[in-house]
Amino acid sequence: MSFIENLHFHLLHAAAKVTVTPNIEAAPGSDAFQKLLNIGAGLALLAGTGSFLLGAALFGFGSRHQNFSQSANGKSLMLCSVVGMFAVGAAAAVVNFFYQSGTTVH
Repeated sequence: MSFIENLHFHLLHAAAKVTVTPNIEAAPGSDAFQKLLNIGAGLALLAGTGSFLLGAALFGFGSRHQNFSQSANGKSLMLCSVVGMFAVGAAAAVVNFFYQSGTTVH
């Protein structure tokens, strides 16, 4: 058996013994970190709502005064705000989906 084959065998054998079980409650300060994440998500949603309203105002005034550039910027800002708020809401589901998908790999 060559050195590479021997190394490959030992790496596979060692990798078969490794397990990962996420447990955030065991970490010191996990409650505070969870609160910080929740506050950050709340602030992101507030900022997204504010930028959506600003975009709506730009779109409304721009289209009313025949300023097509301002109108397009308002529509773009509204769309980016909605996508950002969707990302904040979907973050936990996306992480959990990929974690569950990763646990099925053997």
